[in-house]
Amino acid sequence: MEGIVIFQILLAYCEETIQQKVRLLCRKLTSCSICICNSEWEMQRLLTQSDFHCFVICIDQKLLQVQKLLLQLRNSEQYRYCPIVLLSSQAEFLFPIMASCCYVDFLKLPLCAESEKRLETLLQYHHTVFQSSAMHMISCFKADCAKTYFRLPYRSILFLEAAGKKTILHTAKEEFLLPVAFHQVKSALHCSSLIQSHRSYIINILMISSIQKEQLPWIVSFFGTEKTALISRSYRDEIEQHLLLDLRY
Repeated sequence: MEGIVIFQILLAYCEETIQQKVRLLCRKLTSCSICICNSEWEMQRLLTQSDFHCFVICIDQKLLQVQKLLLQLRNSEQYRYCPIVLLSSQAEFLFPIMASCCYVDFLKLPLCAESEKRLETLLQYHHTVFQSSAMHMISCFKADCAKTYFRLPYRSILFLEAAGKKTILHTAKEEFLLPVAFHQVKSALHCSSLIQSHRSYIINILMISSIQKEQLPWIVSFFGTEKTALISRSYRDEIEQHLLLDLRY
């Protein structure tokens, strides 16, 4: 690994006692930071300035603002599956949110010893999963061609495409023609998010924005580009399994 990726938690609308408890829990996690906000304006400022990997939100005093925020997060590509932990002393506040928002954990206030342990377990789990995927996303693919040597972060690779005895590596804005056969490039990849989806394609499942399933082969779209790749019948079950594993992260 060539660097450290910080797991960032955004703690919103919580009283000082909750803030202190979450701070103590975060100190047990490596490479973890926490931001605290108590207003809608501050929340929007932080969302535009930083990337967050988990949200802990108290909803008792800001129910309408939290409902609006959850809608905003789940409608964004970046935070659609980001872990969210909601805290409330009023169980009835949770029901409309449970019905309209997926992939959310709930804890009852005030935090007792059992619920504190549950919160610690949730944060540790999300932190572990994030760090595991981040290790792959900050490493690089290296190619030593006849005229060029280059290093490309795996996170920037959308897909690889077979082209005769060569391979085309696609990023959002560029294409690199590698004078190496597709199967040789495949064996040189060291990133668990790059999965073969077709006899001529390897795709980065963490960069998928949508999959069109109306007919075979399925058509894959990616964030930040109009480029597409294919998923054939032989590989679709494996792709779906990987997507299910990564769906929340």
